[in-house]
Amino acid sequence: YLVEEEKKGLAELAAAYKEYSDVRKNVMKRSTEGKTEEAISLANSQGKDKFEKAKTILDKLRNLQMVEAKKLHDE
Repeated sequence: YLVEEEKKGLAELAAAYKEYSDVRKNVMKRSTEGKTEEAISLANSQGKDKFEKAKTILDKLRNLQMVEAKKLHDE
């Protein structure tokens, strides 16, 4: 059972995680190519930003679930 806001949040999370995953793959590629400094720089800039975006969405979903669970409990 998901409310509409949860469905929307899950779609946003999936998109944000894909963005993070794409950056992570690029970091790993550069690392295996011996481009260590580039990999570190990418991980610390775009990688961090994309991770934080996904984490923020996940936190919102968790909070929303707590609110919805309380509503159901109180009924």
